[in-house]
Amino acid sequence: MSPVVKRIAVNGTLAAIFLAVLGYFIANIAVMFLPAAVPGTEDVAPPDDDLAATMKVRLPLTLAVWGFGFVAVGELILWAVRGNRPPAVGATQAELDANERIIQELLAKADAEERAKTGDGAKRSGHRDLGGESREVVILPDEPKPADPSKAP
Repeated sequence: MSPVVKRIAVNGTLAAIFLAVLGYFIANIAVMFLPAAVPGTEDVAPPDDDLAATMKVRLPLTLAVWGFGFVAVGELILWAVRGNRPPAVGATQAELDANERIIQELLAKADAEERAKTGDGAKRSGHRDLGGESREVVILPDEPKPADPSKAP
């Protein structure tokens, strides 16, 4: 399935459902105001049941069809202007590992230069020792739980 057809199907269906629900509520509100005063008298005309039933069906369907059509035309225009661009490809895991290795080497070199300048013999070797990001999972031992006072002898 083409990406533009998939976008039209998903977005058009969502728009059609939303507008059909909205049309249902609008039709019910319109049916409440359907009985109108007969011109020239104080009498109120009985509501036309056929008109009310037709309105409750046609209004939601019309809004849904127009909404789907609007989304379809909009997506086709966007496709004509932008075309189908391939998705952006990120770095592979091997590239990320190589970058991590290079960063570690640079940090170790900078740390060694700093120790040589200051004469400090600190054993810090990288950004993880200085509070940087770490991928390692550290499991801390559980603290002893206090005795339950309700079970006292």
